[in-house]
Amino acid sequence: MKLIQAILLILLLLACHARAQHFSTLYEFNGGNSGEFPSGPLLQGPGGILYGETDAGGASDTGTLFSINSDASGFSILCTFLVDTNSFYTNSTGWDPEGGLILSGDILYGTAYFGGVYPPGWGAIFSFNTETKNLTGLYSFNNKTPDDGVSPEGSLLLINNMLYGTAPGYGLGDEGSVFSISTVDDTFSALHSFSTIPSDGTNDDGAQPSGPLLLSGSTLYGTAYNGGLYGAGALFAIGTGGIGFTNFYSFSACINSGGLYIGENQDGAGPIAGLIISGTTLYGTTTGGGTNAVGTVFSVSIDGTGFKVLHHFTAGSDGGRSYSTLLLSGSTLYGTAAYGNTNGFGAVFSVNTDGSNFRTLHDFTGGDDGANPTSGLILASNTLYGVAEQGGTNGYGTVFSISVAPQLAIRNLGNHVILSWPDVATGYTLKSTTSLVLPVTWTTVTPAPVITGGQFTVTNIVSGKQIFYQLSP
Repeated sequence: MKLIQAILLILLLLACHARAQHFSTLYEFNGGNSGEFPSGPLLQGPGGILYGETDAGGASDTGTLFSINSDASGFSILCTFLVDTNSFYTNSTGWDPEGGLILSGDILYGTAYFGGVYPPGWGAIFSFNTETKNLTGLYSFNNKTPDDGVSPEGSLLLINNMLYGTAPGYGLGDEGSVFSISTVDDTFSALHSFSTIPSDGTNDDGAQPSGPLLLSGSTLYGTAYNGGLYGAGALFAIGTGGIGFTNFYSFSACINSGGLYIGENQDGAGPIAGLIISGTTLYGTTTGGGTNAVGTVFSVSIDGTGFKVLHHFTAGSDGGRSYSTLLLSGSTLYGTAAYGNTNGFGAVFSVNTDGSNFRTLHDFTGGDDGANPTSGLILASNTLYGVAEQGGTNGYGTVFSISVAPQLAIRNLGNHVILSWPDVATGYTLKSTTSLVLPVTWTTVTPAPVITGGQFTVTNIVSGKQIFYQLSP
């Protein structure tokens, strides 16, 4: 009876302290002035405020910036992008923001795919002051300065007083550029223009860079959707001063039909998302290629060696075509797949950095949870936050969260209790107490956990006393 009592008390505590993965819709866009089709990853600012953007809706139906609290309260449209429809949809700030935002002090910086002051609207870089609510255009792409590129769609990278980014169109070789712009005086510099792609689809450096850049040391790393030695895209590196450009990995050849990669290859094709780094290893995703022609998750050394496919998407229960930059927490990578899965509306997934333990964390239904997530995730207090570009009750997209706090499992084995939790949940300590009367004293459970079958496992003797357990981050 005492053993049963102890188990029941353990389970009662767990009901209060352990959470399984839990999906929540924080906001459903309803069109019009409230914004439509959220794009780009969210950004968390001071006080837990989440900032984001929509590429449509607002007063001119050309996009908005918004904020919302992480508890789903306080949704607000910060500004709308206004254009003159009689002037080729041009303006000073651009419109159709897609790449995501970065924050420095009170200033948000972002890119707009269309607009700017030069017809027919080649895109722009903008800033928004969260205190004064002023939206300002910093640079308008013009296709007249031949190496600046056009139509930026990736988020910017801020280093000291310099913003770095990519533009997938035009440039000297008509295949895009890597650029920098000063936040002090708006001085713009093209660091690299990608070379023209001949009829066979290949070139030495890649083409159409779309994703954000990554900084390691004094080197920027990025992805090129097209071109490369085999015509299926490339990974590149370049110094922050614009020197030392190298294509350090080209994705292998595959069949291209109507702009979609339909053939099989072993590494993927068409990388759009940016890269992340841990030590000297880069991690990323592709939108096509792989053994099922719907993309991969991969890792590669910064010198291009040791390329490894961590997961081949199937467009089945795991989803397919990932457009999102991955998020790394401990040894776990988190990301989104825009299509596929059980309902065909995409998924949120996780996979270990060694390629093991791929899991679908949420299967979008196209209902009030959203559909087709194309942007990356952020993590705060064991909760992932993201946006689904479409779906929701109104069909205009959603803001969502997913709790990824580990769930502690308990089973009885004679006079022992075996406690376990997923080994992807690193950084947690199992603690116990015999009383919840304040002040509660929690003691680390010994012996230390061992990893068995993908689980942290602890075996503890039940002494006949009531024992409460919790995982402490």
